[in-house]
Amino acid sequence: MLMHGFALDAEGRKMSKSFGNVVTPDEVIGQFGVDVLRLYMLSANAPWDDLKFNWDGVRTAHRSANILWNVYRFPLPYMTLDRFMPAAGEGGAWDGSFVGRHLSEMPDEDRWIISRVQSLAGQVAEAMEEYHLHRATRALIGFVLEDLSRWYIQLVRPRMWLEEDSREKLHSYETIYYVMRRLVSLLAPFAPYIAEHIYQNLRLEGDPESVHMLDLPLPDPALADPDLEEAMNVIRSFDDAVATARQAGRRKLRWPVGECVVLTESDLVANAIVRLNPIARVRANSRAVSVVRGTWERIGWRAEPVMRALGPAFGKKAPEVKRLIEQADGSALKAALEASGRAEVGGYEIAPDQVAFAESLPEGVFSAPMKDAMVYVDVTLTPDLEAEGYAREVIRRLQEMRRQLTLNVEDFICAEVMADDPRVADLVGSGWRERIMEEVRALALTITSMANGSEFSRIWALEKDWDVEGVAMRMGISQSCDE
Repeated sequence: MLMHGFALDAEGRKMSKSFGNVVTPDEVIGQFGVDVLRLYMLSANAPWDDLKFNWDGVRTAHRSANILWNVYRFPLPYMTLDRFMPAAGEGGAWDGSFVGRHLSEMPDEDRWIISRVQSLAGQVAEAMEEYHLHRATRALIGFVLEDLSRWYIQLVRPRMWLEEDSREKLHSYETIYYVMRRLVSLLAPFAPYIAEHIYQNLRLEGDPESVHMLDLPLPDPALADPDLEEAMNVIRSFDDAVATARQAGRRKLRWPVGECVVLTESDLVANAIVRLNPIARVRANSRAVSVVRGTWERIGWRAEPVMRALGPAFGKKAPEVKRLIEQADGSALKAALEASGRAEVGGYEIAPDQVAFAESLPEGVFSAPMKDAMVYVDVTLTPDLEAEGYAREVIRRLQEMRRQLTLNVEDFICAEVMADDPRVADLVGSGWRERIMEEVRALALTITSMANGSEFSRIWALEKDWDVEGVAMRMGISQSCDE
């Protein structure tokens, strides 16, 4: 027999009218909906434990449901524009066989998320078997937030802009469709209304009328790739380390960097970085990502005297020895100590316990740890990297202006960009104009300096002034190219 616990308030007190702390289900449903209440109550704790009702927890469940909805809606405009129809099986019903037939030719990120669906299905089935409803719902919410929204969608987003008949684009559509079909089936017992609404828009003519008429998906071993999942976990750890190093170097992710180096002795880390190098480069926004074992030649060492050891050993001469150690070549001193266990500075013999060593990184290089490795990011800007950085900033702002004009994905624009700094205008205009036009779907784009005046060449439907990394810019866009 499975008994549920009591519903308490956030302080752990029994809900009572005399305490004035009663929260009715209708109150929560009225604000957030019945499925959000279900997700919150099922995921908050084990069914047999008392529930300390917390409005913040409900809001978190609501945000998770919104993220699921946004993930579902993300590819729809592109699929509609390309008239995408998922591959159907016998009788016009969807059977998911497309991914099985084409799995070997799909990009790594597609095969990874398909494998993650198999792992998720296994987790949910196991949790349901043990009546651990909290573990099942947490696994589903975690998959939506971490695997789908914050990782896979970010990786696949650029493929939405490929040509209609691109095989990579078709694979992304089929993969997203596969994931959503499996996900809504797994989610149906816990969020029946959301799952049904999404299913009704996804179902094919030959499919059952309701998501609740489908069997709960089970893992398909043929689509599972545990090694790929493990390798992707390494890339995600690398991604976090790069973000930390970039923050230390005050270099935003939109700005490219020349090199990232992963220093490791772990075969798992090294093999993952090599296997998934294209993903590592994209996530790091780096021209190159490489693996180094042992030592990286660009790392130096700074010698730091250990006075508690120098004092007893050298007495009154300890300050002089301290000064000599600080002035010594730290890398050479470290190498000598590692080779023979002793070293000499200014005629004094130094023991390993009398000196410590700290990394001395080149200017512009910042580091951050990840599991079983250290990541180094060179944030030094070259003119080429600087041009790309400013171009990405311009693209982001033009995209925001498209959004403010409520343009459709397929709509084209004409635009004008003026930069206060002539050098920046030349950097962006000389090498990135065509790329910017592709990204923002512009039929015409003018990039000039404000040196000869800050007035636009025409009246635009939307005109805005921007501060782009300290450079004043004016941008104007219209859907029509006619003045």
